[in-house]
Amino acid sequence: MAVTATPVSLVDRVCPFCPLHCDDLEVSAEGSILSGGCPIADQGSKASVSLAPSIAGKPVSHDAALAEAVKILGASKSPMVSGLAADVEGLRGAIEVADKLSAVFDHGASDGFFNNLHVLQRRGALYTTPAEVRNRADVLVLLGTEVWKRLPRFFNRYIPAGPQLFNANPKNRKVYILGGPQNPGPIDGADVTVIEAQLDHAAELAFTLGALIAGRKPQAKSAAGVSIDKLAEIAEAMSKATYAVLAWEPPNLGPQGDLAVEAFYDLILGLNKTGRAAGLPLPAGGHLTGAYQVSLWQAGTTMRTSFASGKPVYDPRVNSFARLTKDHRYDALLWVTSLPGPQVVQQKGLPLVVVSSQALPDGVVPDVFIPVAMPSRDHGGTFFRGEGVVSIHAAPWRSSSTLPSAADTLTALARLLPEREVPQC
Repeated sequence: MAVTATPVSLVDRVCPFCPLHCDDLEVSAEGSILSGGCPIADQGSKASVSLAPSIAGKPVSHDAALAEAVKILGASKSPMVSGLAADVEGLRGAIEVADKLSAVFDHGASDGFFNNLHVLQRRGALYTTPAEVRNRADVLVLLGTEVWKRLPRFFNRYIPAGPQLFNANPKNRKVYILGGPQNPGPIDGADVTVIEAQLDHAAELAFTLGALIAGRKPQAKSAAGVSIDKLAEIAEAMSKATYAVLAWEPPNLGPQGDLAVEAFYDLILGLNKTGRAAGLPLPAGGHLTGAYQVSLWQAGTTMRTSFASGKPVYDPRVNSFARLTKDHRYDALLWVTSLPGPQVVQQKGLPLVVVSSQALPDGVVPDVFIPVAMPSRDHGGTFFRGEGVVSIHAAPWRSSSTLPSAADTLTALARLLPEREVPQC
């Protein structure tokens, strides 16, 4: 009788811990990373958190927790479904629950994303992908303070010299990082300059760069904390580039982020009059891009949609999770985070149901907690990379988890919820 040997390692596994979703990881049969990791992935794979269903902090069975969630959410009048850090299958389940509840749904960290989307809707945009940065860009200007911490492998996957698709690739790349104490370290084939800048004045920075590119020198000595001479150096590099890319972190652009993004695209359009340039909004965490894509085909709208009228109604201002939370405009919250994402903040007196693979923040004791497995690590799942172009199916790292998936849990929840009466106009 033939004996099947247990594989020593699994290759080409997808990382669930950040929005780059790198798909070149090698992991052991036990689920530890052997190669292709980063500080975030290494920490996430080693984290050992014991999760159990609970009601008001007291352990219960999975079925009891599910029944209590049905009771709480079924009794609500104006519920909210948020978090939405889940794989494609989990997101479909969350939107199904929102539909059944006549609820509003929005990703828990969508503000920066909508800065980009609003500009795209108003005037269009010219943007690229990380793969194009690696293949073509000879000048990269990056506005951000958390890239090294949030997306560690961005610098070693998309910037260094190495195998590329085209023979005319840049041999030496200029990289300017504006915003804060980034520490990418030496990058093969790249000349990296890190410059302190005030990113809450990112629009001022972009307008000044645009003026310099157009041949106008501002009278001010600095913009957003950066000297005009240094900005002139960057403007000259972008103007002479074969392919210049301006990248930014949407959440770090301050309260006028949409104005900053609009200024970025004005600058990019100006460069394209005589050369070639593109923008690259860097992805936020919590599979936000996936939430955008899934809601488009499930509801016909994107996030910030309400099912209260019996059909999906999109309103990006009214249905914002942050706005509705600030104004106390929902009476129950279902929070879904089967992937690392925004942390829930519990509000006093507000019923809270959490479906998550993550440990609860200190001080948060939800009315119902239903633990679920993490996609990719514990079971297969589908992801959209942060740029929204590529969808990938992730085979599981391990199969030892006894927890259900978010998709199965939310599908069961939707099935058990009572039908709601649709208001008649």
